[in-house]
Amino acid sequence: MNADGTNKVRVTNPTQNTAYPAFSPDGNKIIYSKQKTGAWDIYTINTNGTGTTLLISGFTTAFGGTYSPDGSKIAFFGDNGTQLGIFVANADGSNPVIIKSFPAGKDVSSRISWN
Repeated sequence: MNADGTNKVRVTNPTQNTAYPAFSPDGNKIIYSKQKTGAWDIYTINTNGTGTTLLISGFTTAFGGTYSPDGSKIAFFGDNGTQLGIFVANADGSNPVIIKSFPAGKDVSSRISWN
């Protein structure tokens, strides 16, 4: 899409439940959450709609992904079955580590941002 809003391109399937999109710092990728079989996973896709990549799966739920300012890391809300909180992983989804835990039942439906 152009900066003026023209030339829009659909990058996800409209029949899939997708949410929480965010651009990579270089503007070439979009990180987003997609719900499949009840659980939310985190994916990336190129801004032209090609190259869908699954980054985070196997969690009870994972959503709200965002890139670090340098693009080397992602942060997201997740529940890995034993811990609910904010996780940080490499930009390719490897090595997710919890950095902030929340009590069970905590509403974590807001966005994460880097400072």
